[in-house]
Amino acid sequence: MTRVPTVRRTDLDRSLAALKAAGHEIAGVTIKPGGEVMILTGQPSTSHQSASVSALDAWREQRRGQGAA
Repeated sequence: MTRVPTVRRTDLDRSLAALKAAGHEIAGVTIKPGGEVMILTGQPSTSHQSASVSALDAWREQRRGQGAA
């Protein structure tokens, strides 16, 4: 007998926490029959975005010119 795909709550919570930590707002979550999960996100919130330039971005701008990053 085949096993019906399911979504574990812990996996869903971990995914939502990772998205929130990355600065995304969760607009909605839909779980379709068969276990397919759709997480709808909004625009990244500005409070979580870093205002400082990362080391990689600074290196790119230095190497390729202003606005390359």
